[in-house]
Amino acid sequence: MLVADRGYAFFLDPAEMRRNHVTAADVARFIRHYRLADNAADPAVLPDRYENRKQELLYRLAVTPRGLRRARACARGRRPDAVGAQSWRSPDSRSATTRARNWGLPST
Repeated sequence: MLVADRGYAFFLDPAEMRRNHVTAADVARFIRHYRLADNAADPAVLPDRYENRKQELLYRLAVTPRGLRRARACARGRRPDAVGAQSWRSPDSRSATTRARNWGLPST
């Protein structure tokens, strides 16, 4: 079902997923719960440095494109002055300008 893994994104084969009755949400759920021990051929024989980390998650986040769109919409809908809300930045903010410079994009 996996076409490619870029380390930050997984590219799925929709035809293979349909044949196996698996959705993108199913894959995201699997990845969210994937632990260090799951990645070992034999979890009982992990190197000593990983012994206390068997239950450590390998990925911090796994969402579908729809889930990501919903999360972004939710974040944009927050009031900047709401209690506990992190401040959001406009496209002309310093952090956006810094990202553009670092990524080699033309400045606005």
